[in-house]
Amino acid sequence: SNLLKTDVNENKKALDIEGTRYDEVEKTLNSYIRQRDNTLEERKLKHEKYKQRKVNNANEIIEITKKLESFREKSIDNINDAIIKLKDANIKVDEKIQACRHTRSESQTLITQIQKQISAVGTDKDKCPTCLRSIEESDKDHIKAEKQRLNKEIDNHKSVIDSKTEDEDTLIAKRADINTKIKTLENSIHAYNLERKDHQNCEARLEQLKEWQTMLDQDIKDLEQASTQFDTLIDEKKKEHATVLKELESIKDT
Repeated sequence: SNLLKTDVNENKKALDIEGTRYDEVEKTLNSYIRQRDNTLEERKLKHEKYKQRKVNNANEIIEITKKLESFREKSIDNINDAIIKLKDANIKVDEKIQACRHTRSESQTLITQIQKQISAVGTDKDKCPTCLRSIEESDKDHIKAEKQRLNKEIDNHKSVIDSKTEDEDTLIAKRADINTKIKTLENSIHAYNLERKDHQNCEARLEQLKEWQTMLDQDIKDLEQASTQFDTLIDEKKKEHATVLKELESIKDT
């Protein structure tokens, strides 16, 4: 009776030990399976992301390639030469404008001087300020003629002033036209330099995209070929699980 009781106790103890071991093994196995499934899901999402990134890169490569093919390299030396010629022409125009202003200033100065001479003609002074003859009543005709001559000189100088003013206006308009042409040519150079810089950036971007495509191909290949770190652990734990289960059933049968 005591022997039987001892056997029963030993059996119960062994059953408890193996039952606990079974629970631990099963818990660990399930944990490994969950972690493996999570890893596979993450890998699947990453695989889809890499695939989509490849598609996006491929589309961008097509667009950049078209843009690069449409670019035409050109020399801007002829444009720079044209700008230099226009600037030289502007210098000559400025010189002519200054000459007009100088001539006009001279004429205005002469007009002022002549007006002073006219004011002096026929006054109560003893002598004519122009010819230095004594002024008498009989000299009125001479004074009148002298004033007419001086006024004619003033009119001539005024004509010169008007003519030079017109010339200056024409030259100023010409200078503005030249400056507009210079600005247009400079803008064309600036626009071309921006286009050329963009072309260089596109070339660099294209090389980068191609490099990324190669890297993505390798990343996708690695994802497709890789096994999870849990595969071996799960296999080992399944074997242990089966062994413990078999031992547990053996104990129950006794």
